Amino acid sequence: MLLMIYQTGKAERHNKIDEVSVTVTGSNTLAVQVRTDDGRPVKFELFNTSGLLIHAQSIFHRKVTPVKGIPSGAYKYRFTSSDNDIHSGKISL
Repeated sequence: MLLMIYQTGKAERHNKIDEVSVTVTGSNTLAVQVRTDDGRPVKFELFNTSGLLIHAQSIFHRKVTPVKGIPSGAYKYRFTSSDNDIHSGKISL
């Protein structure tokens, strides 16, 4: 008698960030967009130059999200996926 063993498992899904866009669209407003390889949302954080968190929000795949009420100045931003893939940059308003 031949015994066959099958292994079943879930395919691993990776939440990798493919592309990010942070642009100034008006006074005190940013347009934020992210594209991921699996379509899951990512966390967006905006910091002032001292490292103080100014704004945090989930950004959905491919959706342009306005971030309003940001005072003029220089900022650092960071996108973090659920798999801890991180993209960061700087922007000035």
